[in-house]
Amino acid sequence: MKMRIFKIRKKILLITLIFVLPIILSLFSLMEFNNISIENNEQLISEDSPKISGSWSVNNILIDETNIGSQDWATREAAYAWLSGAGIFSNPYVIENVTFTGSFAGYPIWIKDSIGVYFIIRNVTASSSWAFPFLGGIILTNVNNGYLINNNFSNNAGSGIVLDRSYNNTIEGNSLNENDYHGIMLSDDSDNNTILANTITNNSVIGIYLNINNTKNIIENNLIDGQSNQATGIKLAASSSNNIIKNNTIINNKFEGILFSNDCNNNTIMKNSIIGNGREGIQFDGQFGPLHKNTISKNEIHNNNMGGIRIGSLPAKPVSEGNIIIDNNITNNGLSGVNLEAWTNSSLIAGNTITENNHDGVYLYGGNNHTVINNNIISNKYHGIYVQYALNTHFISKNVVNSNGREGIYIWMSDDLVISANTISSNNYNGIKLFDSNFNTITGNIISKNNISGILLDQSEDNIISGNFLDINMYRGISLQDSNDNTIIVNSISNSQKSGIHLLSSNYTLVSYNDIYGNSICINETSSVGNIFQNNTCFKTLYVVVIEELFTADEFIIVLKITDEDGNTIEGATIQVWWDGDNVSASMEEMGNGLYNITLNAILVGSEDPPILLNFSITASGYENLYYELEISVDPIAVTVAKIAGDEPFDILSFIMTPAGIIIIVAIIGGVVVVIIIIKKKH
Repeated sequence: MKMRIFKIRKKILLITLIFVLPIILSLFSLMEFNNISIENNEQLISEDSPKISGSWSVNNILIDETNIGSQDWATREAAYAWLSGAGIFSNPYVIENVTFTGSFAGYPIWIKDSIGVYFIIRNVTASSSWAFPFLGGIILTNVNNGYLINNNFSNNAGSGIVLDRSYNNTIEGNSLNENDYHGIMLSDDSDNNTILANTITNNSVIGIYLNINNTKNIIENNLIDGQSNQATGIKLAASSSNNIIKNNTIINNKFEGILFSNDCNNNTIMKNSIIGNGREGIQFDGQFGPLHKNTISKNEIHNNNMGGIRIGSLPAKPVSEGNIIIDNNITNNGLSGVNLEAWTNSSLIAGNTITENNHDGVYLYGGNNHTVINNNIISNKYHGIYVQYALNTHFISKNVVNSNGREGIYIWMSDDLVISANTISSNNYNGIKLFDSNFNTITGNIISKNNISGILLDQSEDNIISGNFLDINMYRGISLQDSNDNTIIVNSISNSQKSGIHLLSSNYTLVSYNDIYGNSICINETSSVGNIFQNNTCFKTLYVVVIEELFTADEFIIVLKITDEDGNTIEGATIQVWWDGDNVSASMEEMGNGLYNITLNAILVGSEDPPILLNFSITASGYENLYYELEISVDPIAVTVAKIAGDEPFDILSFIMTPAGIIIIVAIIGGVVVVIIIIKKKH
């Protein structure tokens, strides 16, 4: 019996092992599989990735490093599956792939007092319905080492991104569109941040706003498109200094492309495209505080409705000094290309191309000690350079001022300017005009082809006009009206249709050591007294016409007629002649009635040879010296043909010895041989 019970128990144990053992083995296998999968998954997840990749939708998050154990990074990281990392450089905290609505607390993301903690916010969408400019999709308060990349902070009732007292953060590649205030706002004391390659469109107020005392920030490669609704592209205010704004595209804002106000100094604006804004491309508004030593360099500033660059302050406000405008292309703006208004001093405008603006190229109103140098100022609708009420010396030098709709340079009620070494041409009014302006110096300029006068002084006194070259101005070279006590010395004045120098009701002016030639009238003085004219040289222009040419194998005979511009013949001219480099002046003969004959030894040249030069230097009393040149090429064959035709005696023996004769004899012999061969072939 006991044996039977033992056998039964043995069978039960065996059956149990048969059924249970596979189950146990399966469980062990499943556990091993899970361990392997987890290990592989950890290898795929980088240190800065969230714990679980996916899309999350939450209301908001507040991270406050002063509230340890409740709202700090470490506590939040432990609580939320979508927040990972350790907050160090090699393993920063990461918030990724989350949508924040912000409907409960007014801020979707607020990080505060996070100093020394590294974090990344990536691929996040955040918007809030709370309408206040200091609230927005994300707020950083007293924060550093943050990296906001590829997020969408759009459609906020406040701003997209707000930084307050935050530094060393990077904002890159974010979309900030259609926020009711600003795209990005640095509200107070936020320094050394980088705002890079963001798309900022159609926000209601400002694309990027540096509000109070924000310094050493870099704003680079952003697209800021106002779509005619956003008020301003970029604004710096209230002591925001030492910032760099570069390589941005700033277009279609309702007002300014870039606006600075009150005490913003030492900023750099460079290599931006600032196009199609409703007011100025760049405006510095100093009415609440001066703006010093800012640099505007290498920007494209086009098609802005009210001007390219404007710097100005209201009267009785501190002046703005030392701003630099250099190497910009300022084209087709609605008002002036560059406009420096009252209470701006010591600005430098250099190396710019300022063209086709709908008002003046450069407009200087008031101010002291501006320098305008090496600019191309061309085809602006009004004046090239217009100066009003200058309070002290401006230097206008080495500019090209061409084809402007009114004066090239217009100085109005301004004193002590120096206008030097400019090229001023083809302007629709005068090259340079002074009105009620005194003690100015105009020197070393090239002034030509202007439609009225080269230089006009109107009611202007004690000015010096010296060392200028004035040529082909439509009416007069230099004209003074109602202007006294001026000095006109050592100028070259030529080819004006009327007077070289014209004085109307202008007294006590010194006109000395000027070369005046080719003008209809040398000097014209009307209703004027006390002027001194001394050591001026008044020249008219000589003209040469070739009347006759005769070329033979032995000699060339040329007859010239010399006249003035009115066709009057010139007697007694002194003519120096060089034929193929040899002085043959002794062969020149005056024939009377303005005719002069020169007989030259023939020099024949082949059709492939260069011509022989015949040079004349012609002087006559009261006329400008004239240098005249003829190129003469006479082929030996042509001379030979003339001889055969009977134009001159023909010596057959002499002809045979010439190269042409030899060529013709060879041709004749060759022709005879050909004829003989043809005849033989026919027989």
